[in-house]
Amino acid sequence: MSSILKFFRITFFYAVYFFLCMMFLVVALESWPVSAQMLFAFGLPTLLVWWQESVKAHKAVNKPNPLNWICK
Repeated sequence: MSSILKFFRITFFYAVYFFLCMMFLVVALESWPVSAQMLFAFGLPTLLVWWQESVKAHKAVNKPNPLNWICK
């Protein structure tokens, strides 16, 4: 179940970041070459989602276990 939720979370945030990048491209970067626009529109959301998931995983690993006092 968690892998399904992770897939939907990643897909959702990729779509949101892609939409925001496309809006930024249309408004501010329309003079860029098409290849640079495609790299920006597809590459930046990928990097943002990867960074977001790595931060989330790092926080999950370093999160203290609230039941740790029971196991002592």
